[in-house]
Amino acid sequence: MVACRDELPPPTFLYVTDAVDATIGLSKAEGADGQTVNVGSDQEISIQRLAGLMMEVCGFTGEITRHSSPRGSVHRRVPRIGKLQSLTGFAPKLGLRDGLKLTADYYLADGRDDQAAD
Repeated sequence: MVACRDELPPPTFLYVTDAVDATIGLSKAEGADGQTVNVGSDQEISIQRLAGLMMEVCGFTGEITRHSSPRGSVHRRVPRIGKLQSLTGFAPKLGLRDGLKLTADYYLADGRDDQAAD
């Protein structure tokens, strides 16, 4: 049912409200001017596990079909967020499962307003 890439080093995911909070925090942080700062999560999850978690959150059943990563894929997708943490005290507020649930609920809602984000 779900296609996923090879189990190379797994990526990380950060819910959009946490990314916004981190960005706002950086805009107010003393010492952040002129700095290059990664915004993200350092919690890795395999695509296989992510697909299973998404199916679980959505109540879907089925098999997960694995496919090879596209040629030239990035092999490491984990940002170093130490500078972000030291400048802002940032820590994600929403866990992956909760973020997936909010996202799934939004996209699976009957009669949702497609223009809500405009």
